[in-house]
Amino acid sequence: MAVTPDIILKEIKSKKYKPVYFLYGDEPYYIDAIATLLEAQVVPAAEKDFNQFIIYGKDVDVATVLSHATRYPFMAERQLIVVKDANKLNGIEQKDMQARLEAYAAQPLASTVLVICFPAATDERKTYIKAFGVHGAIVQSKKMYDNKLPEWVAGYCQSEGVKISPKAVQILVDNIGNDLKRLVNEIRKITINLQPNQGIDAEAVE
Repeated sequence: MAVTPDIILKEIKSKKYKPVYFLYGDEPYYIDAIATLLEAQVVPAAEKDFNQFIIYGKDVDVATVLSHATRYPFMAERQLIVVKDANKLNGIEQKDMQARLEAYAAQPLASTVLVICFPAATDERKTYIKAFGVHGAIVQSKKMYDNKLPEWVAGYCQSEGVKISPKAVQILVDNIGNDLKRLVNEIRKITINLQPNQGIDAEAVE
């Protein structure tokens, strides 16, 4: 069963890492946010060259991913493997390759953190996907309903320690819609120009 993105982000910030993650859905924001946080934290900077691998699905197949995942880290506690655009991974729709992913997810290497980023809708009841929930996490990132956006924007600003007026929230939502990544980028651009302790008002957004 899928876990909410917020729960996983909180776990990662507390340095509680799972050996496998399956991140999927049609909203890329949370998939990118979770992967980016893992990339920043799991492997220390001095060890990244040998123990952190960012792989793109269109360039490799399932067997290559598993080959990386089953190796041991080089003079380090753990390694990180992030597979981006895994929906384009060669062999991902083949039964035998899915069976290999399932077998690995059921018995993952403790010293590897494997992150499958699948930016598309899929059926998490598929056997190989369900296996990621045994020792890891399945996270669904789905498009947000328009009526939830004002609350989300206000909550995001609060989490960043930035005050925002209800009118400013509405202007952002009306002009950008449910593209969370773009909303966050616009909020960040606005906050760069704010004075210390200054909040975001309608004038700042306009």
